[in-house]
Amino acid sequence: MTLKTPTQSEFEIVRRKFVSVVAAVMMSGFLALQSEPAHALTTTEVEALIETVAREIRTAINESESETEMFKRFESVLESYADLPIIARSALGVEWRRATAKQRREFTAAFSRYLALKYGKHFRSFQQAQVKIRRSRLVKSGVLVETVVSRSGAPPLAIDWQVSDKSGETRIFNLYIEGVSVLSIERQEIGLLLDRVGGDIDVLVAELESHG
Repeated sequence: MTLKTPTQSEFEIVRRKFVSVVAAVMMSGFLALQSEPAHALTTTEVEALIETVAREIRTAINESESETEMFKRFESVLESYADLPIIARSALGVEWRRATAKQRREFTAAFSRYLALKYGKHFRSFQQAQVKIRRSRLVKSGVLVETVVSRSGAPPLAIDWQVSDKSGETRIFNLYIEGVSVLSIERQEIGLLLDRVGGDIDVLVAELESHG
């Protein structure tokens, strides 16, 4: 049997096919690596985060010498552990798309102060409270940590903390208090307030700042 020597054109066809196959394999491997997160959240680390947040909230309440100081310290806790840009964007809803970069920054800052004041008042009753983690589980959006807050002279309160690292840092982006989503409540309230000011985002920011 005589072996046929491939012509130059046949050799070129084989070479191009080989290169294309190698390139496809390399690209698929690269995409697979890109789709895998560099670090997957674990329930253990998220539970540790929630314990830290609960401890810092108690410290802010117990050690503040004035209500003003307590609100400032509570705002600092929010800035350290909450995903405020994501929360603000969700609260503003579809209006975020038409907001300018300046309006987005101003709304996020004003909304953050507003949250600190509003929920700082709610958390004042947690002065001697104990936060106990019931369980945590992986969910589509990150990790959900279920806790029970025991307060003196009041019934236990169920608070679930939703945590994600999709923004690049491990942050809280929602709370469920007795099953009610804080994010949903804020989205509704901001929507009503925006309707009241005729959809003017600048006036909305001023309103929030007046509350803060």
